[in-house]
Amino acid sequence: MNAVAHTLGKSTIAEYVENEQILSILKDLNVDCGQGYYLGMPSPLEQIL
Repeated sequence: MNAVAHTLGKSTIAEYVENEQILSILKDLNVDCGQGYYLGMPSPLEQIL
């Protein structure tokens, strides 16, 4: 799916990045963005606004 998205000029994002091993695999696959507990804890909406 990542290759298809990039062929169409789209960026990709991976969810559930929970540890360094997953992040490393995603980097090897050239995934553009990621989200998950390994990258940062969620914040309450009040703190974001």
